Amino acid sequence: MGATLRAHARRWLKACWFELLLRSGLIGWARWRLRRTGCALVVNLHRILDDAEFDATHSPAGMVMRTRTFAALVAYVARRHPLIDLRRCASPPATGLALALTFDDGWEDNVRNAAPLLRQAGAPACIFLCPGRMDSASPYWPETAVGVWRSAVATNGAGLTALQALLQTALGAAACQSPEDLLALLKRLAPAARGQVLAACVARFPAAAAPCDRTMRWDEARSLREGDICFGSHTMHHEILSNLDAPAMDRELAESRRLIAVESGEDLALFSYPNGDWNAAARARVEAAGYRLAFANDPGVWCADTDPLAIPRINLSEGKVTGPDGRFSVAALSYYLIWQPWRVHCADRH
Repeated sequence: MGATLRAHARRWLKACWFELLLRSGLIGWARWRLRRTGCALVVNLHRILDDAEFDATHSPAGMVMRTRTFAALVAYVARRHPLIDLRRCASPPATGLALALTFDDGWEDNVRNAAPLLRQAGAPACIFLCPGRMDSASPYWPETAVGVWRSAVATNGAGLTALQALLQTALGAAACQSPEDLLALLKRLAPAARGQVLAACVARFPAAAAPCDRTMRWDEARSLREGDICFGSHTMHHEILSNLDAPAMDRELAESRRLIAVESGEDLALFSYPNGDWNAAARARVEAAGYRLAFANDPGVWCADTDPLAIPRINLSEGKVTGPDGRFSVAALSYYLIWQPWRVHCADRH
């Protein structure tokens, strides 16, 4: 109970801080400075879910947003900012502050829930696909890991203790206190090692995939081209490039780009790094593969002098754009969309 109260108090304190920054004019000042610079902010989203799906999904909290929250967000930013179509964009605007909307992974809910709201607002967007994971149930390992965690918790304290012991034996890892700890632990592993650990966890704590945790089909992807939605690559199988050797990186980059061009009818040479992770070696392979723009997941500002193969993105989820009452909050959105990237931008300039 004490931990729950502390978390609730922290959320209210953060909400008060966001409101203070907004009402004091500091966020408005930061927005004005960004407009004078001439730049763009790139938003990164993953999943847009109705209430039942939001409760059922095994996707991590940092990846999900309720449909009603997304509707309010899109309506708000479409009124406040010019929106960039990455099909026709090679650089940020010379003046003003524009916004680009992107989605990672190619979830089916992007078709059902996000696309109609984007069309209604006249908002372009780019969805980064993993061709090797199309039309699949629970295709990515984070959903499997969260399912394992929930299965262990559901079997009472003994299940969680057994999971901790399994991880200690397999990895010599310290105790995980949350599903986020488990995800952070698994992200550090090479794909083969991660697969082995997850297989052992699933064998001990099986969890059924949530029906909503499915990626879109190619015909569904093609139907989105009737609006202002385009596609880029997120690698072939969502492998973190910095965990791969050069030949494996080249395969993930080349084959995904080829299949997206074949299936969508467009080769836009757009890429986003899985998990936002990249290093000099990964960037070099992305450049060698012929991509013209590549996006990471670090908050920041896309300026004229930004590396086009390391463009920052601002990850938004339900918890970042709602207040303690669960409703869409302009103050919370403004903090993560304007204030935080502005602070990063200032730090980078010094």
